[in-house]
Amino acid sequence: MKDTRHHTILLLADDPQVRRLLTVQLQLLHYVVGHLASLEDAARVRVSSRTVLALIDLDSFTPQAIAAIRRLDEFCPVIVLTAADAIEQALRAGAADNLVKPVPPARLSAAIERAIETRALRRTLGTSENHPMHDSRTIAAPANGQEHKSFTISFDYVPTMEQLKSSYIDRMLAAHGGNREAAARAMGISARNLYRHIADKRARRAAAEQAQNGKQELV
Repeated sequence: MKDTRHHTILLLADDPQVRRLLTVQLQLLHYVVGHLASLEDAARVRVSSRTVLALIDLDSFTPQAIAAIRRLDEFCPVIVLTAADAIEQALRAGAADNLVKPVPPARLSAAIERAIETRALRRTLGTSENHPMHDSRTIAAPANGQEHKSFTISFDYVPTMEQLKSSYIDRMLAAHGGNREAAARAMGISARNLYRHIADKRARRAAAEQAQNGKQELV
């Protein structure tokens, strides 16, 4: 299990029973739970760097609710708990994922981990120094005048999942001055797992160098 003791999940649930149940489930996953009092609170709350996700229980998607989701999404992925007939609305509102109530603990845990890892990989891909994303195509503004963010992806180079993971680990290590324990905490994994990832990376590099040397000898 990942070490999530220093990571915060913001929780918004009006129903006291649902709020208590979700709080217990999140604490069992070793997250710090920050409670949002209302949609107004979600629209203005100061989101700390330790916040990795927002979990919102919603039955209706009013303009205020959509604004709150999109504002929180600027800082962290948002998962919406809703009824089965509101799933499409949740996705249109900008939620990273949606879960139909009631949610089994195992499904909640998997959804949280998937949303956090997806956001981390997107950030790594979007800020890659060696293979940056190039803006080469523009999306036209919609007729209703609403402003949409436009972006493009260059497919000249598509990194593998292992390369993304390796790049992410390198960046986190550099950001923490090579301190592996601090980098592991920031990534939400145990130091032991980080050491294993580094050892695997070195082993792959050594195998690649050995294969390359073998090719040169054959030539």
